[in-house]
Amino acid sequence: MQNKENSWKIYQIVIDWIKFADTKAGVFFSINIALLALTVPEFIKNFSFIKDYCYILLFLSLYIILAIIVFFMLISCIFPRLSTNTDKKNLIFFGDIANKDKFNTVEGYAKEFLKDEDNLEKDHLLEQIKYVAEIANIKFNMMKLASKLFISQIIILIITLLLLLIPVYENGYTKGSKATLTVDDIKKAPSNTCRKGDN
Repeated sequence: MQNKENSWKIYQIVIDWIKFADTKAGVFFSINIALLALTVPEFIKNFSFIKDYCYILLFLSLYIILAIIVFFMLISCIFPRLSTNTDKKNLIFFGDIANKDKFNTVEGYAKEFLKDEDNLEKDHLLEQIKYVAEIANIKFNMMKLASKLFISQIIILIITLLLLLIPVYENGYTKGSKATLTVDDIKKAPSNTCRKGDN
């Protein structure tokens, strides 16, 4: 009886960890979308200026590439691929319960359940615990990697924004000349970084 209760507790704990990983991935996904929605339109609008500066263009490209990779990592975290490669019927796994090739009718499932009820926790539950634990492990590994890439993405975005200030200072911009820094101020800066033959 004690082993039965412990098995169900372990199963529930693993399910809770899967829910936590999914929630965390959803939060990162939303933040990433918000960041791209705020930055990409501005970068596109000012691309005629940005394209003249190789170092800004390089970091901007890295930012976009990392954002795309993070998206794929988060999707892989939310929808992991895991194959059991087994024809054995599991009386707990929803995929097997709904599979008509394994259980044609409710009566068929009930018959199989009653026949193997004594081994429900011993075999079927333990097998399901192992299965969901593998899913949880995949999710957390994906989430760990996605988190590192996301932090790198934020750092590169900050560097890109700071690099946008360099042309302004090259053009002699000082705090005493204007109270605020605008895109027009940046556009007035010399833009010969990626150009050849300009004097």
